[in-house]
Amino acid sequence: MTEQELQERAEANVGFYRHCLTYLVVNLGLFGIDYLDNGAVNWAFFPLIGWGVGLLAHFLQIRSFSLFSEEREKERLRRKTLDLSCAANLIFGPICCSIFIGEIKTTTCFIWKTNVFPISYRDGSTCG
Repeated sequence: MTEQELQERAEANVGFYRHCLTYLVVNLGLFGIDYLDNGAVNWAFFPLIGWGVGLLAHFLQIRSFSLFSEEREKERLRRKTLDLSCAANLIFGPICCSIFIGEIKTTTCFIWKTNVFPISYRDGSTCG
């Protein structure tokens, strides 16, 4: 993720936090006015619900970057492919399963008969 993307995401998050704070302060004020007006809360729920829908839409907008991103989908497919390779090697031969999280590589090796399905990694190394 580039510095500009991080800056944009941070600005979107701060904007959402400000929206939440405004939502709470204004709706508390509306509930107070409604209660002081007639001693009961009658109409303050309507702006609370309506604005709540808008707040939810704002939340979904800023979080959609991480919910539906190409990078996340690529990583999911990479892990799924690795899991299938690991399952095949566990049955037929030795295995070294690596999961990449960012630049961190975690390797787990199981020794079995022969390496039927070799696994190659991003750095060019192979299993077995």
